[in-house]
Amino acid sequence: MRLLASTLLLLCAACSKPQAPPLTGEAFYQEIGPDGATILLKERPVRIVPTSSSTADIILALVGTERLAGLPETVRSYSYEVELNGLPDGLPIFNNYNGESLLALSPDLIVGHIYQDLGTTMVLRQAGVPVYSMRYPKSVEDIIADVESLSALLGERERGDALAQDLRSRRDTLRADLRRSKLRVMTYTNLGSGVWTAGAGSSVDILIKLAGMQNAGAEGDRDMDYQIDTEALVVLDPDIILVAGSVSGLTPSLNFLREDKALSGLKAVRNEHIIVLPSSLFSCNSQHLLTAAEQLRDAVEALPVAQK
Repeated sequence: MRLLASTLLLLCAACSKPQAPPLTGEAFYQEIGPDGATILLKERPVRIVPTSSSTADIILALVGTERLAGLPETVRSYSYEVELNGLPDGLPIFNNYNGESLLALSPDLIVGHIYQDLGTTMVLRQAGVPVYSMRYPKSVEDIIADVESLSALLGERERGDALAQDLRSRRDTLRADLRRSKLRVMTYTNLGSGVWTAGAGSSVDILIKLAGMQNAGAEGDRDMDYQIDTEALVVLDPDIILVAGSVSGLTPSLNFLREDKALSGLKAVRNEHIIVLPSSLFSCNSQHLLTAAEQLRDAVEALPVAQK
């Protein structure tokens, strides 16, 4: 019985957490990725392809553009690193996450997300291309951990450690400021087919809380992005409404909000407490979520005094 109990304990311990296999020969990197797949790199990657704006943000902060093989089209509107520094010259741009487009770039590492098409991920891996699939972050600590994990994957631990240290310092500064703790913020997204907002567990929820405020969209146990009607908006009546800025010169959400007479009585509309964040920050999942929180904090501080 003792032998059986010991064996069961060992089996439970072995099953509780995947263990990285030992390094194979002279492998540069070998670990189990966030999706449970083993990532094996024989050499330091020099043809890296991020497949989303958020992965591009982190990678562009860790490596030079000479180590990239391509970027997704979405970085034009949704990467804050690209907004700050411009689109790198000469890099191919791809439109879709599919095997043909990505294999044509001859990558030696692809960094994507678990929510992207699994069939494409499998095609890439079967073709011998390592794919590191990241999970959706649930906290700012998850984002900092992503920075550290990617810095190890890319062979840029020094840069990664410096960036992570900076992010922790900025996080602590934001959390220490409690002046806005009673304010309720709600996102408003309307592209012409109804209003959407963000609940608990979303990147915007992390952003609002990090900026020291409450997410009104999370009230009533609402989570992630969901559609909301006018009546529910009026009942929630947030202090501040947060919308995304211009994409291709258009700000549809802001326009719809201001033109909707049914919402003209909302406190946020009446007091002109509507904040516009750049589209590259509105719902980012990268290190620039802290940039978004800082900009939201500063924008709230600059708002006109609320009417009584």
